[in-house]
Amino acid sequence: MIPLREYDAYISRWMGVSLETETRKNLLPDYDWEVNPYANENGFVIRITVDIGRNGRIDEEWSTFGDKIIRTTMPDNDKFIYTPDGWKSN
Repeated sequence: MIPLREYDAYISRWMGVSLETETRKNLLPDYDWEVNPYANENGFVIRITVDIGRNGRIDEEWSTFGDKIIRTTMPDNDKFIYTPDGWKSN
């Protein structure tokens, strides 16, 4: 089990939340990383991208699969499943 980071629980709470628009820029403007949610046609967040270090490259992509939240790291494409206790390797 990989321990949760400072912002993991915060980001996970956005999955499935309704947005007024299909995209919203940076959920954490006061931090060193950029977190951008993307909604489906019904307005619910189904994907979040994370740019750690704000260098313009996506470092992580979060998505839903059924009731699970999956974090995919880039560029190695490792997948982890979110739990309140930590990340489980997929």
